[in-house]
Amino acid sequence: MGIRKNPKEITLSHKELVRQLEYNHLTGIFYWKISHVKSRTKIGDIAGYKNPIGYITIGINQKIYRAHALAWFYIYKKWPNHDIDHKDQIKDHNWIKNLRKTNNKFNQINRGNPKNNKSGIKGVYKSKRNGVWDYRWKSYIKVNGKSIGLGAYIDFDEAVCARLSYEQCLGWDKLNKSPAYLYVKENIQWNS
Repeated sequence: MGIRKNPKEITLSHKELVRQLEYNHLTGIFYWKISHVKSRTKIGDIAGYKNPIGYITIGINQKIYRAHALAWFYIYKKWPNHDIDHKDQIKDHNWIKNLRKTNNKFNQINRGNPKNNKSGIKGVYKSKRNGVWDYRWKSYIKVNGKSIGLGAYIDFDEAVCARLSYEQCLGWDKLNKSPAYLYVKENIQWNS
């Protein structure tokens, strides 16, 4: 997901971007075409740095831009008027074939597990009753900001399958390879 900038706030022209930076569309890396005394960068140096949340950001003319938005602008010569999604879900993989148009709703769907997830599967967690760990696994999914309970299960695999089944009913399986999908694919043997 990119930093949504109001078009009035964007002062960087395509001509200025191309004057300052070279973009390798196969690697997603930007290189400086000019030297900067203040930042001690030289021609040919890799531009930008990884910010605390994992995106590559590049400062141009005292403004900060995310590299995936710059890549889109560099190739298509238009600022994106939509969110940009990384197909492989890795925030610093900015080659153009890994970037796609999306909206915030689908960008949220394509996220992996939250950092505080303990089960390894987004939407599946160990149940507690009166503050004590239960023997059940609960499954849920968030749609349009509302949590939908998908049931409680003794078996972890059943809770994961419930999550995956609902994702497929919503058509999310066409957008990503979710943690539930990957778990089922790798760990559950189907009896035919």
